[in-house]
Amino acid sequence: MKIISAEQVRAHLKLSGLIEPMRDAFKAFSKGDSSDAIGFLRPNGGEVHIKSGFMAGSKVFAVKVSAGFQQNIARGLPVWDGAVMAFDANTGAPVAMVLDGGLLTDWRTAVAGAVASHALACADAKTLGVIGTGIQGLWQPLAHKTVIDFKRLLIWGRSAQKAKAIQAQLEPQLPGVKVEVSTDLEHLVRASEIIVTVTASTTPLIRGEWLQPGTHITAVGADDDRKCELELGVLKRADVIVVDSLLVNQTYGDIAHALKSGTLETSSLIELGTLLSNPNLGRTSGEQITVAKLVGLGVQDLAAVEVLLEHC
Repeated sequence: MKIISAEQVRAHLKLSGLIEPMRDAFKAFSKGDSSDAIGFLRPNGGEVHIKSGFMAGSKVFAVKVSAGFQQNIARGLPVWDGAVMAFDANTGAPVAMVLDGGLLTDWRTAVAGAVASHALACADAKTLGVIGTGIQGLWQPLAHKTVIDFKRLLIWGRSAQKAKAIQAQLEPQLPGVKVEVSTDLEHLVRASEIIVTVTASTTPLIRGEWLQPGTHITAVGADDDRKCELELGVLKRADVIVVDSLLVNQTYGDIAHALKSGTLETSSLIELGTLLSNPNLGRTSGEQITVAKLVGLGVQDLAAVEVLLEHC
């Protein structure tokens, strides 16, 4: 069995190389050509995500465990860690273990966000706003730049120090982009044509009245039954709402809260894979407000692992 490190992931993969495989994975999921399972554990104050996926025609299936422990900050350890396992799809034998500290998960999450934004945002959008200063605050702009030619990046977080640290990391990696820290969340929302939310918030951050015509939001952070980033008014104003999985979003994240409150009905939702196969189902004017809510699927991990195994 192969053991693949973070260094090997960086050496053999690029964010841009995951764009098309991720699109194909979402399409396969929505066509019913894949199997996917999600589970959660909360041991000793931690947050553990378990996701598995298989697609028709794949040589392997994948199982990913991603573990987050906030108390690790005091221990001097990374908050997030985990591993992805690939198994032979015909025998079940282990093929590879990706021990990368969660890097592959970070990349596949960022690429999925970029795929969703590219599918729904206005084609001429130039300002990207990122809400959140965790690791996705770094990777989402870099992944978005591979498919969207934005010229201005606004960053907001509860910690101005963390926002400035991400600004310093991104500026040399985004030549030609003006990278700014915003201290006013409402200003960021009103000024951004594309907004990406990547927080662990359990209370809504974005208000519906802040949204401008033509705004697109890709909401990534609320991935369990406790978290929420979008006020119900945001979803009420949205003309198009896309989710990665109709089933999963009935249980987890912002859409689940809206469905339980009666704000939304499942009939108003479109799966991302369906949209990617039928682009006419998405934005039809520059004035529409669109939202993509991604909880995360096992087939995303599979798509990333398959590309990695081609090179390792």
